[in-house]
Amino acid sequence: SGKYWILLIATPMLLLGYLYNAGSKPLSYTVLGEWVTGLCYGPGVFGCLYLLSSDELTIPSVLGMFTFACMAMALLLSHQPPQINTDRQAGKHSFAVRYGKDVTIMTVRYLLLASLVSFTVALWLMGDPSIAVSFLIFVIILIIFNSRSVPNPKSLLLSVTTVFAGTLAVKLMTFFSHAL
Repeated sequence: SGKYWILLIATPMLLLGYLYNAGSKPLSYTVLGEWVTGLCYGPGVFGCLYLLSSDELTIPSVLGMFTFACMAMALLLSHQPPQINTDRQAGKHSFAVRYGKDVTIMTVRYLLLASLVSFTVALWLMGDPSIAVSFLIFVIILIIFNSRSVPNPKSLLLSVTTVFAGTLAVKLMTFFSHAL
């Protein structure tokens, strides 16, 4: 109640989301496509949801926005390499069309790493170092496991879900061991 000001942030994000796919020249066909995705999912989705549940912007919340933006962009970019030729023929100026398969794959890896490191720092700053350390251990395992494969949306989602589920399991085991 009383948080109608969030519409000042959410409305432009909604408009960007619409323009991403609308019209004869959608934003997804331009060099802005990946940036719009990061902006809409980071500050747009994560930021607005956080601000609805809290009245203050904190460093962990900004790191959460960055995490979400990087993850969304990594997922978007991870499906582009197989589509380079068809995207080029369709007139899209996607990241993979502009920079090629190898640069796109490396960028996906850097974005994934940036998202996971920023989330680790956010967990640490929230005052639970044991969870941050366990998350970091799962991240290292993820990096080793995926270092030789070409990232794609399915493998990224599965890997990141495994990291979060593993960390949640550690947190639950810690919680229940202290409760007993």
